[in-house]
Amino acid sequence: MDFNIKNILLGTAVILPATMGLSISNADTIQNLTINGSVNFRVAPNVNSTKIDKLKKGQTVEYLGKSSNWYKIKYNGRTGYIYKTYASAVSTTEASNNSLKYVNCSSLNLRSGAGTNYSIIKVLYKGTNVTVLSSSNGWSKVSVNGTIGYVSSTYLSSASEATEDTSSNNNSSNENVQYYRYTSSKINFRQSSSTSSSVLYQLPKNTKVGVVSTTSTGWAKVKHNNTYGYVSTTYLSQNQTGLDAEKDSNYDSSTSKSEKISKIVSVAKSKLGCKYVRGSEGPTTFDCTGLTYYLYKQIGITLPRGTAEQKSVGTYVAKSDLQPGDLVYLDTKGDDGIIDHAAIYIGNDTIIHANSAAGKVGTSNLNTAYYKKAYVSARRVLN
Repeated sequence: MDFNIKNILLGTAVILPATMGLSISNADTIQNLTINGSVNFRVAPNVNSTKIDKLKKGQTVEYLGKSSNWYKIKYNGRTGYIYKTYASAVSTTEASNNSLKYVNCSSLNLRSGAGTNYSIIKVLYKGTNVTVLSSSNGWSKVSVNGTIGYVSSTYLSSASEATEDTSSNNNSSNENVQYYRYTSSKINFRQSSSTSSSVLYQLPKNTKVGVVSTTSTGWAKVKHNNTYGYVSTTYLSQNQTGLDAEKDSNYDSSTSKSEKISKIVSVAKSKLGCKYVRGSEGPTTFDCTGLTYYLYKQIGITLPRGTAEQKSVGTYVAKSDLQPGDLVYLDTKGDDGIIDHAAIYIGNDTIIHANSAAGKVGTSNLNTAYYKKAYVSARRVLN
């Protein structure tokens, strides 16, 4: 945004489209703002002040007031300013119609539009709270931690319906825990839901914590070793990540690498023709990461279930160095490099994947024009 604002402040005539923002004529009716384009979130209302963050189109922020051509806002627990051209007002009347819902399935794709053909913004896990802005034709427009997107209405429920079963841990010390998550990296365990609050201690990667509640600003109140504190929900995963994931005790860990790869490829081929079912991980129906999850489970490795976490397991592999058993990640829209699909490489430029467009598990060649454009990266779990 800086390239225009400096000229505005210096008096240079710059014409901005009228559709870029909506003026706020009655501040008393405003509760939230929707970001219209990429904009710097600053400490003070001027372009020379320190940048706190960069906000993206579609994010929702809390409106606090106005200072000349700047809006004072609150986002992720921080207070600062954005230039008014890049935000639109949401009235309290509209906001009052919103309802709080929870994800009731293991993982749910937050998409850029109301349909499975739209790109995946992020993956939401069971128990995640979302604010429903509107619903139509089986899809809900929601806001989650400042990001607006669309999810299937089928997978949203009230809090009581979304709570995971914790009966195996049902004792007085866990009575406040709704469900469990793992830390996806080393993170600070804080006294309150703010980056300025005291750090109680640090939680190592793959620490299991009990989630008590979550906030609309991206924080989770969690329980660890009978201590309550707060962590950013960004760093919580449904599964342990990378090769630290749990091992299948029924699988012989002495099996050689070549034998493991052979089994992955063999099982993958045996699933050709199986029906694509969203959220399914086998043995006869799959979605894309459900298939890769299932295949690696056969050799004793439990991958993270969602694309957002699974795409970081193992080590990076160049396309020219692909080997059978490698995980391949794609952008099916082929236009922004955002990974929304996973596959398994079986050799000869061929992948096997649960293809939603085809409605089944099939093969594809990476050298076709479509897959050359869709290819983003690959990871090797077996080194």
